[in-house]
Amino acid sequence: MKRTDHVLGDTDGFKAETTPDPDAARPGGWGRYLRTERLGDVVLVTMDDPSGRANKTTELFKEELDALLSALEAVPAPAGLLIRSAKSSFGVGGDIGQVTGFAGQGEAASFADSERIKALFLRLERLPFPSVALLEGTAAGGGWELALACDMRLCVDVDTIRLGLPEVTFGLVPGAGGMVRLPHMVGLERAGALIAGARMQTPAEAAADGLVDALVPDRAALLQAGINS
Repeated sequence: MKRTDHVLGDTDGFKAETTPDPDAARPGGWGRYLRTERLGDVVLVTMDDPSGRANKTTELFKEELDALLSALEAVPAPAGLLIRSAKSSFGVGGDIGQVTGFAGQGEAASFADSERIKALFLRLERLPFPSVALLEGTAAGGGWELALACDMRLCVDVDTIRLGLPEVTFGLVPGAGGMVRLPHMVGLERAGALIAGARMQTPAEAAADGLVDALVPDRAALLQAGINS
């Protein structure tokens, strides 16, 4: 990370260590899903969805991301932001129960939820310091869209990992900004093929398309590469 003149201090709402008790997070804050710690002048966010074995874009995720972004936008800028997962995958996208619930309420409810998460990822994209997604497991749907909203994506070079937008296989389209970001990154034709074909890429394939900035051998190297980027 390129260093800046300002560093997040402990009094700015970020602890020097991982939040010790995620369930003790203050109302309107973060800590149950998004855990933060400081690595020098870098903020490391670890996603750990308490509702299951994979990170989904649940209501809790959206609430905590909103609060975290508000803090990051308000305090002196850190040198950078790293986002990783405590799960075996980075993120698998929408909470199907919530998606179907909004669908049952009608088109307006589904559209409003899509606009909400798009706005959150746009705020992430517009932070005035670099953000890096650290991928050591599959990033699908909204999980991949979160990674695409970051300035850089670094990934462990394991060919069982899959990265992509499989929404069309569920009768949906990417609703968190991937429909726009992917064409800007790889061109309209390639993006169309990836989205319409629900193409899930290996890390090496995504790197060849320029969607992954670097491949590393393991978790320790991934974190170090993020700090150094």
